[in-house]
Amino acid sequence: GNVGVAGALFVLAGSSISQGLSVSGGATLDSLTVAGATVLNGGLTSNGNVTISGTRTLAVGGTALFLGAASFGSSVIVASSLSANSLNIVVGATVGAGLAVTGGASLDSVTVSGASTFTNGPVNVGAASVTGNGNVGVAGALFVLAGSSISQGLSVSGGATLDSLTVAGATVLNGGLTSNGNVTISGTRTLAVGGTALFLGAASFGSSVIVASSLSANSLNIVVGATVGAGLAVTGGASLDSVTVSGASTFTNGPVNVGAASVTGNGNVGVAGALVVLAGSTISQGLSVSGGATSDSLTVSGATTLNGGLTSNGNVVISGTRTLSVGGTATFTGSASFGSSVTMSSSLSPNSLNVVGTSTFGGAANFGGTGVTGNGNVGIAGALTVNGVLTSGSVTTAGSLGAGSATISGALTAGSINTAGALTAGSLGSGGDVVYNRNVVSGGCSAVNQINLRSLYPKASANSQCNAIWSGSSATLVSSSYRGRTGTEICAADSASSSKKLTCRGAAYLYVTEVNTVGYYATNNVGCGVQMCNAWPWASESGAPNSLDSEWSVSWYVVCCI
Repeated sequence: GNVGVAGALFVLAGSSISQGLSVSGGATLDSLTVAGATVLNGGLTSNGNVTISGTRTLAVGGTALFLGAASFGSSVIVASSLSANSLNIVVGATVGAGLAVTGGASLDSVTVSGASTFTNGPVNVGAASVTGNGNVGVAGALFVLAGSSISQGLSVSGGATLDSLTVAGATVLNGGLTSNGNVTISGTRTLAVGGTALFLGAASFGSSVIVASSLSANSLNIVVGATVGAGLAVTGGASLDSVTVSGASTFTNGPVNVGAASVTGNGNVGVAGALVVLAGSTISQGLSVSGGATSDSLTVSGATTLNGGLTSNGNVVISGTRTLSVGGTATFTGSASFGSSVTMSSSLSPNSLNVVGTSTFGGAANFGGTGVTGNGNVGIAGALTVNGVLTSGSVTTAGSLGAGSATISGALTAGSINTAGALTAGSLGSGGDVVYNRNVVSGGCSAVNQINLRSLYPKASANSQCNAIWSGSSATLVSSSYRGRTGTEICAADSASSSKKLTCRGAAYLYVTEVNTVGYYATNNVGCGVQMCNAWPWASESGAPNSLDSEWSVSWYVVCCI
């Protein structure tokens, strides 16, 4: 028969009850073996090992404290109308069916075959944590100490604070998460957090991570590093030192602060708010930002779209099929390198690209505007290299400008200019060599201070000068309609009825002094690809008064063709 105790029960070491045990008062055990169902309405304190088997193994109405090992063949229930009801397992317990606790729980180690539920918190989990076939559900708060493990799934309605935790199943934290140590979670739907998720240690998730709620303060903070197997979706803001994501990442509210290692993986990153990137950040796929982006330095290997502009305090390297699209102003205080095209277009008129360092564009660079009168400007303190087509309102670079072809509606000023294709500009200025391998169209050949030299320097003198430098060549008279063309284009357009001289050999530089002495200065000779604003018979007159007889008053080029 069963054993019923209306008062308190004190059991010394080695006691055994072969059937069932019912205690209305409290029970204090040194060690106990019970073969039947056991109900302790007044609580339980176990100083030693406890082994209980039966259909309904153990039901405790008060507080259950196990200082020794505990083994239960079926389920354990700690339930009462008292909020203080709790389960304390210091050494370890094995529960054959399920573990249900209405109050709080302190667990060093428990193995459960069925589901575990804690309807009032908090739940404190120690080094070994909760293992078994059943999931763990916590209605209150969960506190997990270093090294804890949950072999199935974890659901927490309140907040969770972790020193370190390993969960093999899907994990849902409706009330937020703070992790002081490492966290490893695997499962089909790995982690869903309703509040704020903070990881101070490393975090690894086999599948997706979702941080979403109706609370605008929801955010994800990863200080050390996280690996997400599928995707990362955050409704609030995010602070990331390092995260590796296999799927797509979306941040529907900003800002997103990215630290040293940034976001890597197979999926793209989409930020609906603002993006703040610290030094050395890397995004291995693509980046899409609806708000503004501020970067200390950034490397992105996929296509990048920044609808709200970009400010970079350091270096930026972006590669991809469609490398960079900026809707606002892009400012790079460091160097910028783009593997493919760059597009800056928006309905905002201040769209522009400003680079303090060197910029390299692997594809086309289009700095225009959609629905804007006029194009955006480009200001670069270093060198600008565009392997494709450069289209812009105006370009100013203290370094060199190199492009496949360039169309610039405003002024172009550069240290040196080299285009493999056509160059079209409103005006040109260069402190170094100017090399055009194709045609140039420019409004920069001013008619001011221009004079015609045909009476002072006749065709015979021009022919003699050409033949002396390039044997067999002759001077070509350049009409005013061809001013601004290259020597190559001028010679190719020779309209002589016979003996056309269509090949350019070069352009000789000549001058006239104040006393009408003609001189030749070979150092200033140029090649056939240079724009000819002052080609014979047109010359440029000195703009300032001068009383020196030997001073040059007029200078010009003679285009020599053969």
